[in-house]
Amino acid sequence: MNLLIFIHVFSSIILACSVLYILVNQIKIYAINKKKCKIFSEELKTSFYIDAVIFLMIFTTCASGFLLINAKNLSFSTPWIDAAFLSLSFILIFSLINMILKIRLKDNTKKALKISIIFYLIIFLLIILISRDAIMKSTYLWPFY
Repeated sequence: MNLLIFIHVFSSIILACSVLYILVNQIKIYAINKKKCKIFSEELKTSFYIDAVIFLMIFTTCASGFLLINAKNLSFSTPWIDAAFLSLSFILIFSLINMILKIRLKDNTKKALKISIIFYLIIFLLIILISRDAIMKSTYLWPFY
């Protein structure tokens, strides 16, 4: 049980740190080197590998979350748990769309980098909302519950 909690917390922390790192790095690359396309293309290659790590951490976080809910005898109908899994599914969708767009827009690296920054910002905000819900035991989707 303690190992499962450790895996869940560790994967959540790695997920948040990875997204924050790539977000800050891409904003820095875009702001400093607007005209150097070689740096953009190398950054897109690097961020594609980090996207794979983020995707793996999302899967690990979801799997360990499911196991923790069953082990702690909680219900999936609890509003903050439901909102967390809804947010994780949005994060999964955004990361898949981001990876697909990077493959499709590899010739237009500036546009791919702009879209990628927007997706990473949304993903990071969703991670912050999930953390807030877990601490407060309430949901940010309160008008809908």
